[in-house]
Amino acid sequence: MLKIHVILISYIKNILLSRKSPVNRYIFNILDSILSSIVIIGFVVLIFSVIFQLCKALWNTYLYTNIGQNYSVLNPESVQIVSDIFSPQVGILSLTITFYSFTVCSCVGVIFQFFHIIRNAYSPRSIIEQLLIFGLSISFVVAFLLYQLHIAPSIIVGFVWAVFPTLSLFANCFRLSECLIPEIGEILFAIVSQSKKIIKHWPEVRNRILKKLYRTTDSKTQ
Repeated sequence: MLKIHVILISYIKNILLSRKSPVNRYIFNILDSILSSIVIIGFVVLIFSVIFQLCKALWNTYLYTNIGQNYSVLNPESVQIVSDIFSPQVGILSLTITFYSFTVCSCVGVIFQFFHIIRNAYSPRSIIEQLLIFGLSISFVVAFLLYQLHIAPSIIVGFVWAVFPTLSLFANCFRLSECLIPEIGEILFAIVSQSKKIIKHWPEVRNRILKKLYRTTDSKTQ
C-alpha cells in the first residue's frame, strides 16, 4: 500500500516530463511528498480504526466480568475516563483526529524547518529520541487543541486519541517541510548574495541609466 506513490511518481516521470532539470526534480519531490502523505494518512486512519474497535471490544468485555464490575464500583472516575475514550463513533473520530494531527505536525514542521530546528535538533537524534522528545510533545499539543475545540472531553482523553496518529505522521510531515520550505539561513544568504551583486555592479548599472537619460534629454532638445 505504501508503494502506490512510488508507482504514480514513476508514471509521471516517464510519461509527462522527459527532460531532467532542477525544476522538474523539485516538482517530483513535491508530488512524492504529497502522495506519500495521502497514502500514510489513509493507512493511519485504517489502523487507528482497527485498534480503537479492538480496544473498545476488550473494554466492554472486561466490564461484563466480575472483576470489571467490582473495578467500576471502586473506581468510577477511571471507568468514566475510559468510557469517554471509547464513546465516539470510530469512523468520524479516526478521520477527525488524523486530520488535526496532520495539521499540527505540518505547522510544527514548517516552523522547525524555517528556524533550522529539524536539521540541528531533530535529524541528528535517534528514532527513539525523536519519538519521545518530538512525537510525544506534539501529541500533547494536539490533545490540547482537541480539548480547546471541545472535541475531547479532557486533555487526557485527547492525548490517548492523538498519540498514535501523531507518532505515525510527524516524521513524514517533517520530511514534507524539508522538501517545500527553505530555511531562514538560505533566505538570508540569497538576499545578501543578491545585494552584493547589486552593489558590485551598481556603478555600471548607474552609468547605463544615466546614458539613457542623457539620450532622452538630447533627443527632446533637438
